[in-house]
Amino acid sequence: MEAIFYSVNFDHKKGDFCPRLRLDHHFIAFFRTDFLYEKNGKLLRGNSGDMLIIPRGEVVWHGPAPEMNEGFRNDWMYVSGDDFIELVKKYEIPIGTLFKVGGRHTLAHCIEKIKDEQAACRDGYKEMCELHIKEAIIKLHR
Repeated sequence: MEAIFYSVNFDHKKGDFCPRLRLDHHFIAFFRTDFLYEKNGKLLRGNSGDMLIIPRGEVVWHGPAPEMNEGFRNDWMYVSGDDFIELVKKYEIPIGTLFKVGGRHTLAHCIEKIKDEQAACRDGYKEMCELHIKEAIIKLHR
């Protein structure tokens, strides 16, 4: 399990929809603002504080709600490895649908730790990054 790409408080500009991508990696995101997303060909509304986990091979598409003047913001991460979805299922976290979480910056905190580990490249950094991904999932479960 490895964090491939990630960002904290990513600023999607007004009208900036993420392209419809069939992912090679799993996607996890915490939305800091309201947003729109597509599921089964339908455009649905998400709210600030929602989480979304999309498994590899599924289409991810999301963007700002029409009334938003500034776009939207989210924390997100692409994760490799089938063990990620196994971990998510183990902790009974919803996959492919929105869910609320109590800790607003749970994902952001773990992404920052992963970023620091990857930047430093100290011995065992890959294992530490995997531990931080696991930490994020366990905290979401709690």
